[in-house]
This record gives sequence, structure tokens and C-alpha cells, in this order.
Amino acid sequence: MLRVICFFVLCCTLSTSVHAFGTKPDTHNLGSEHEKITRAAVKDLGPVTTDMLAGKGEDPGAVGAPDQSGRGLLANAPSHCDGGDFLAGPDSYAQTHAAAQASLIACRQYVIAQIDSAVAWSRELAKPTAANTALDCRFIGRGSSAKCNVLE
Repeated sequence: MLRVICFFVLCCTLSTSVHAFGTKPDTHNLGSEHEKITRAAVKDLGPVTTDMLAGKGEDPGAVGAPDQSGRGLLANAPSHCDGGDFLAGPDSYAQTHAAAQASLIACRQYVIAQIDSAVAWSRELAKPTAANTALDCRFIGRGSSAKCNVLE
């Protein structure tokens, strides 16, 4: 049984499709999951704004920004809500219920901070200008237009 588990872990580690899950297109329609979910959930934005938010093709958009290596968020557990898993039962689990709960609270605090930041940036959009509504978004951690910062 241990050999089977080790083989499975090795295959998953070496598999390119496992690494492609989430933001990048793949040949078997397994990638771009963030884009697909966002497009299904958000229907009332213009097409260019939706492309900036959800991503399109090779561009991961705002929803894929935390997965971009230059952002410094890949190892930031709250930005991905990592560590919130727990399974109660007679067998020991990798972490305690308290640790999982703490991870979920950190995730929620991170999300709330990001929403607060978006609300602050959205104040600039009350008086739209070409500069603050421009959609030349790069999603690199601020510095674009107010609209791009709201989406990010």
C-alpha cells in the first residue's frame, strides 16, 4: 500500500496538468478554472471589464493574480485560504480543528481587507475620468487605475 501511495504522489508531482489547474489554459480543458467560475458568477459587467476580472486565454486576470509568482502571494496561505481543512474522526489528521479554524479566520480577514481596499479605491470612481477608469490592468499589487485596483 505504501508503494501505491508513493507512486501516486510522485505521479501527481510530475504531472503537468496538476500544475496547470486553476489559472492557465490546458489542452484538455482542465485549466482556467478561476476564469470559468468568475464568468459563470459575474454577469453584469461589460465584456472588457469581465475579461480583466476573470482573465482570458493566457492572461489570468484579477482572479489569477494571487497565483502569479511576482506578486509574492504564492506562499501566503490566507490569500489562497490554505490550511482550512479538517476531518473529524477516529484517525489522527494532519492538523487540529483549532488550527483549521485559525486558517479560515485568517482567510476571512484577508478577504475583508481586500474588500475594504476595493471600497476605498471605488470612491475615486464616483467621479470617473479616463485615467481612473482605464483598463490597462497589470494586477501587480497596485499602481494601475482605480478601476483596476478595485478589480484586483
